[in-house]
Amino acid sequence: MSLNYTAAFDILNLLNCTAQCDISTTWFENHYVEFQQDGRLSTFEGIDLSFIQSAWPKKYGPINDSEVFEFYKTMSKDNTGNWLQDAFRNIEEGCLGPALTKQVTFQQLNFTADCQASVDVFGNTLCAVNLPFTDKLTVHDKNGYRWVSAPPPLLLSPAAVSKAIRKAWPSESINITNGTLETWIRLQSVDLSTFYGTEQASDLCSTCLFEFCTKADFPGNADLGGIGMFISYIIESILLTIGFLAWVLILSKKSNTTLGKPFSIAMKKAHTTFIVTAMLFEFSLAIAGIVLVPKLSSWYQSLLAQHVLLLSWISVLGALLMRYPTSIQWQEKFSLAASLVFTTIFIGVVTKLNRVHPQEYYGDTFCLSFFHKSSSWPIVFANIILVCIGIIIAYMGLRAYQFVGASASTFDMLATPLLKPILWLRRLPILSRRWLTILFGLFISISVAATGLTLYHIWVMRAAMKHFAGPSWAEGSWAFGQIISVLVWLPVILHFLAIFIQEAHNSFRERNRQQTRNHDAAQFERPDPQQFLQRPETVALISFFRRL
Repeated sequence: MSLNYTAAFDILNLLNCTAQCDISTTWFENHYVEFQQDGRLSTFEGIDLSFIQSAWPKKYGPINDSEVFEFYKTMSKDNTGNWLQDAFRNIEEGCLGPALTKQVTFQQLNFTADCQASVDVFGNTLCAVNLPFTDKLTVHDKNGYRWVSAPPPLLLSPAAVSKAIRKAWPSESINITNGTLETWIRLQSVDLSTFYGTEQASDLCSTCLFEFCTKADFPGNADLGGIGMFISYIIESILLTIGFLAWVLILSKKSNTTLGKPFSIAMKKAHTTFIVTAMLFEFSLAIAGIVLVPKLSSWYQSLLAQHVLLLSWISVLGALLMRYPTSIQWQEKFSLAASLVFTTIFIGVVTKLNRVHPQEYYGDTFCLSFFHKSSSWPIVFANIILVCIGIIIAYMGLRAYQFVGASASTFDMLATPLLKPILWLRRLPILSRRWLTILFGLFISISVAATGLTLYHIWVMRAAMKHFAGPSWAEGSWAFGQIISVLVWLPVILHFLAIFIQEAHNSFRERNRQQTRNHDAAQFERPDPQQFLQRPETVALISFFRRL
């Protein structure tokens, strides 16, 4: 039959380009690149004829080769109806994609070959997740390695996926067209939720954790770890250290010099201001920790809150006990009560921080664990401090109990069936002032060392998070709150300086007055007759007159 060219569009629509994939693949390989570059086709008569014959619709029956080939050349010259693009796409989807599926499976892909390309696809849903806390986070474990994942994104960028697949391809992928690759991806039907729990994901997280953590862009917490807050923690630690050294100097009685005495007086008076400020500071941090608990979106923030609470709590205890050896009975009771109150506050807030969300169910847990290994520091050291302060509080309570039960009337009042089992405590020996001072000194020295180590851990944590933080990192900028947090210790410093300057001035003035009095007394002092008679000139004069 002769070809009716008025049916050309119908024929093009009915072409079955995937009828014989081997012929269609050969035709595709000869023409696709050239068409993409130049928008035209060269003539390969044998291949072109075989292709058009294999794709010819049966509706139009068999016709001679010359007519078929003439039709092909005419349609290809002008790309009538964009039939060439349709033909290429049909071959990619019907022949090349399925053939590629048989050669390479998804499990053969190596996503660690290009971390950045993989992160562009799986970022913020695998390995490191910066999202408001959700129970949908899943913790995976393969051969002892653990990582976290969130539900995969509903929409993925085709370009990003293709790039990641190409980079992860086990062999050279330059000759694989985008359409073929997209078909291969579609035919694989990979469930990302399942993939997130495979060994492939484990290898990807262990190799590319830094890139995933950077992609998550954790913001930090300026309320707890801002630059002003960090400087405030340093100032508190320095003031506690200086107070401890001054306390030792005063107890050693080596401060009775011209400047040493004013320094001792200033330290004693400013110490009360430091205690009050430290108490208010810890109380404020505790309130902030309670308020921020529902809003904490990362393990770093929770761990930072525990560290700063430990730092402030230790500073309060050290400051309270530093005052005790030179104090009176009511201060002993005040130190006991304040230590119990602030220890209870610390335990309550830290317990709440650890129980509100399990550590593993934060999106940055494994980022922080990789770069900062000592995340258990606040809990371990807090238990050590609790044992020490427990002993001291128990002893202070015993002292208070023995003091209350010192009188007979009080003893009779306490001698009830309920309290009789513990009345034997009154017979325990009381430590002397010297041993009590040594006991408190040991604890304060531990407190000073603990504040320094805690500051070091805070610095390491901030440096680790900043290492892979993105543009949303909020702990490096100054703001009103950061300035206020630094200035909170200014009254302590000013109070000390004011008293020290005043006492030093009084001391110098008193010394000058004493020197003036001594000088005046020397001038008006009456001469001693015996000393006058013993002078050489007096002896010589007396001898002269005797010879006369």
